[in-house]
Amino acid sequence: MNWVRDPLQYHRVQGPAGFQPLADGISLDEALEVYRQNRAGALVQALLSTFPVCRYVLGEELMLAICRNCAASLDADQSLERVGAQLLPWLRGQPQGAALFADYPFLPALLQWEWGWHGAYYAYDWPPLNPSRCQQWLDGDGSTLAPWRLNPALTLVASSYAIESLWLGGRRLVEGSDEELQVERGAMACWAIWPTPTGVEYRRLTAAELASLQTLRLPLRGLSERPVRLNPEHLVAMIQCQWLVARDG
Repeated sequence: MNWVRDPLQYHRVQGPAGFQPLADGISLDEALEVYRQNRAGALVQALLSTFPVCRYVLGEELMLAICRNCAASLDADQSLERVGAQLLPWLRGQPQGAALFADYPFLPALLQWEWGWHGAYYAYDWPPLNPSRCQQWLDGDGSTLAPWRLNPALTLVASSYAIESLWLGGRRLVEGSDEELQVERGAMACWAIWPTPTGVEYRRLTAAELASLQTLRLPLRGLSERPVRLNPEHLVAMIQCQWLVARDG
């Protein structure tokens, strides 16, 4: 459990019992406050490092203010690897969020993209599916839970902006390129970002692939009178890519 490793969580649950005596003149409350402040600073740095292209686009001062305010609204014992998942929902709940998104209409998708990349890079190794169990379920009446679930590290990003080009161009600028960032709008497209054994992959989804993924998000109990229809080729591809992982893992 997290509170076993984190002093703040441990203190919240167990109180002062179990802490070693501190140096003369330093109280436990003072030490925990120093730790809390250090963790707050670490949360801000974790947010900044998770969104390097957004940081470049918005500018250092604005992005730092956003990350500080977001971090201040979170518990100090948040996972540094996962804290980026909180930024976009937090921004959407702020009065200034609407104005920010009006000035940067591509920003929600860019935040999702960078978080998806970061989350996939640091993803757990989820148990793979057993193909025979999948086939048994598909041959049944659909009245029981399917043996799969969507990989928690799979991120879908929908945008009418050329979000891949925007992200790649932004990465080059972060690395020191002097090119001009192109922000182009076009047809709505959806992208998948997911972890692989060797890193992170992404690609644009076809309409049929997206429909199959949306089908998998439907409740899968009690559907005998309305069986789930999945394209077998898509299902095989999703298993191979590990977009689907074992439900009981």
